Amino acid sequence: LYYLTVLHLKNNKLAIAVVVTFFLSTAVEYNNLFDFHPDHIIIVLIFSCFYFLEVNRRGWFFFFAILALLVKESYLFSVAALGLYVAIRYKWHKIGFAVFVLSLTLFFIHAKIILPLFFEGINPLIQSPESSYAYLGNGFSGILKTFFLNPLIVIRELLHLKKILFIFVLFSPLLFIPLLSPWILILTIQSFAIQLLSTAPLHYTINNQYTASLVPFIFVSFVYVLKK
Repeated sequence: LYYLTVLHLKNNKLAIAVVVTFFLSTAVEYNNLFDFHPDHIIIVLIFSCFYFLEVNRRGWFFFFAILALLVKESYLFSVAALGLYVAIRYKWHKIGFAVFVLSLTLFFIHAKIILPLFFEGINPLIQSPESSYAYLGNGFSGILKTFFLNPLIVIRELLHLKKILFIFVLFSPLLFIPLLSPWILILTIQSFAIQLLSTAPLHYTINNQYTASLVPFIFVSFVYVLKK
């Protein structure tokens, strides 16, 4: 984050201020306080991806993207989005699409083969009645059907007061500045969807590790807007 900020702002003191802001961020502090989870590692890996993207080091970008793929299955969508972003906006077509395809392939292997292997042939996250997403329907097709045929169910869930407060607490320490860089925040849509569509309160509270996939994108957005 420091080197990425120096690269954009050309100012050492401002870069240090951004890093201090990072460590004082509520979400980052709770990632430090709330036990140890593999989730935390995604923060430095995504920062590294953006840094090597900006300095045009394709090999290093690909290396850190591959490492990011191995952190946790729910973060595969974030890495897939990053791959697509790189392919479209930076014209790194081969590397970007390779990361995108690898991410989705790993996700479907996990969702369709690995999880059902250990849970009597079903994916417990989207096919169990006890799942946090059970209200959306059974399986991928059921969820898609709900999104298109009963969007009010989805909207009602997203408008939950605690979920709105969750977003407020994430962005307010940075004065909502990252919202002015929508290109980067688009990459967080899938992470926000996983957390905000869940009925489990742990997924949309700030005091745990589940914000790890959001933190790096929010701070990269912050730096990009400061440059403007």
